[in-house]
Amino acid sequence: MKRQISAPGWTVALAATVATVAAVSIGRSPAHVGHAASDQDSGRYGEAIVLRGEQLGGLQGRQLEAIIAIDDQGRRLLLQVDERDAAGAFVAVEDGILDANDELVLMAEDAGGDWPADGIIPLVSGQRIKVTDPLGAADRWIFVGGDDPARPFRPTHPLPEAAIRYVPASSRIAGHSYAMDFAQPSTDGFIGPKGMRFTEAGPNLVDRLKIRFTVRTFLGADTYTEEDIAANADVRAAEGPPPRIGPLRIVLDAQGQNLALAQRLTISRGTYEDVALPLGATLEDLRMALDLSPAALGATYRDARGPAVLTIDEKPDAPASRPLPLWRELTFPEGRLLLLSRPSSAASSARQTFDDGGKAPANDTGDKRLIGQIGVVADSMPSLGQADFPGELVFLPPGNSLSAERLAAQAAAPLRVEVLDWSPLGPASATPQPTVVSATPTAVEATPTLGAATATATTTATVGTIHGRLWLPWLQRP
Repeated sequence: MKRQISAPGWTVALAATVATVAAVSIGRSPAHVGHAASDQDSGRYGEAIVLRGEQLGGLQGRQLEAIIAIDDQGRRLLLQVDERDAAGAFVAVEDGILDANDELVLMAEDAGGDWPADGIIPLVSGQRIKVTDPLGAADRWIFVGGDDPARPFRPTHPLPEAAIRYVPASSRIAGHSYAMDFAQPSTDGFIGPKGMRFTEAGPNLVDRLKIRFTVRTFLGADTYTEEDIAANADVRAAEGPPPRIGPLRIVLDAQGQNLALAQRLTISRGTYEDVALPLGATLEDLRMALDLSPAALGATYRDARGPAVLTIDEKPDAPASRPLPLWRELTFPEGRLLLLSRPSSAASSARQTFDDGGKAPANDTGDKRLIGQIGVVADSMPSLGQADFPGELVFLPPGNSLSAERLAAQAAAPLRVEVLDWSPLGPASATPQPTVVSATPTAVEATPTLGAATATATTTATVGTIHGRLWLPWLQRP
């Protein structure tokens, strides 16, 4: 009989740290839906530009609804401002004003040409956002400012519809390229994803994200799963909606580590510290794996570690306990799913796993079938966290030829952003001065890793350590 470990609350913290389950992705407007990306495409598929309020000069202090983004044709673009409270946590509602610690979100694919030299600028207190691709694409611009009461802005096109939405009834995140359903512990009995589709009406291709860890004490060894985590009363009591829901992205946790956007979704990003265990207890065999559903039979799998393509057919293949790859690719009739990771050298002891049709363990959960189950196994909490699994999920519809190799190269070379002052009298009246320039993220280890997919206007910081917190979709507990 499995022992119930309820004292000092360490089980919750432990399960929480293993179960960093939340989401990143990035929106695009309906005007871009028909665009078929390729390896030669100058755009960045579904990437976003994120600027802090302190970088936006005269826009600070403005009402959020008064901030407008346009392209060089004067067309309104989707933007989003995510508010933070004084402690830096993302909140659904704060004061409705752009503060220094708030974040302005734009879509990289919306950037276009520079403003015409003889053009009249329809905004005031604005900034020119210059976007540079280190991989060599032409520079592009977005223009952000406030409406000028003396010259009311008359957009040539209506504001695009929201690129992503949240459906409370099913705990669903729905973007242009996917729909992901998340379990609620009190009703579903487990935590993590419970459904993944390329369209909301498409087949569910995922069984669930499976979590395993063994706690050994002088009384013996017990293995815990994502269902044991969900059974904890504190976990169930902490259910709730995302802290921030907007037209471009959904911020899934108060720290902003995990985000959902219209074509990308990040699950379990971050690093973990070892948590305090009861005296004499040890933690063993930490595993996290994404298990597919029977609807995925016939799909194929490949990764950055080798050219072999495996068919998911419930016929066991050779064991794949190998070093962690930078990307994994699953190809379905409905589209392709790319899992981009940035494993650190600190995760050297973590290994890649692949199990298709093997014998399920006695305590297996979900449909109790191993169908194209990909994951990681680690010997410590920090190693599991540094494995960055599943990482960033990129959803590519049929006909999109963008390769996993190209996506990985883009992730390793983040967009650079300049914020330039914009004179209300026109560009010819003043020379724009750069205020902030982003730099390529500083490497945190000697081995090549992926950089953050989200572009920022300052040097990208090293991913912070998560101290034994409980991360569920849109939930963070201290």
